[in-house]
Amino acid sequence: MDFSRRFALLAPLCLATAARAPAAAHDRPTIIGTWELLSLYDENSGDEVDVFGPTPKGRLTFDKAGFFSFLILTSTPLISPRANRSTAPMTPASVGPGTLAYYGTYTVDETQTIRFHIAHGLTDAWKNAVREATFDLSADRMSFVSSFASLTGSDYSHLTWRRLCD
Repeated sequence: MDFSRRFALLAPLCLATAARAPAAAHDRPTIIGTWELLSLYDENSGDEVDVFGPTPKGRLTFDKAGFFSFLILTSTPLISPRANRSTAPMTPASVGPGTLAYYGTYTVDETQTIRFHIAHGLTDAWKNAVREATFDLSADRMSFVSSFASLTGSDYSHLTWRRLCD
């Protein structure tokens, strides 16, 4: 089958699919935007664990192209080895569990599940990993629960975010 004949057969299908896609995207709420962390706790056997202290700080950004970045910092100040003019490098051991950062791409499905396809993070173990979290949107708030073991080994992480901008 030559190119023009294949094009003539496939073009109507492609146009029909493209015409329907934007409408479906506008019908449901979107997570696209920049989010500020309001609360975070891990759950381990029913007990709450404040790994990042009582008031952790964080940002989560989802863009229209399917990329995300995720950053959480402890509410307890960390002491850098370089703060005293040391030449010791910053390592996960020197930073401690008070910092969590990774980025990559994401997908969202109809069951309100975000799949984080992590390209890079603070630890090599997260490189090329896929993590999932179920979420709920309400006005400018998004809550989600991770279904994977947290860095503390806890069963779940519960996070609440406030939208800063689209």
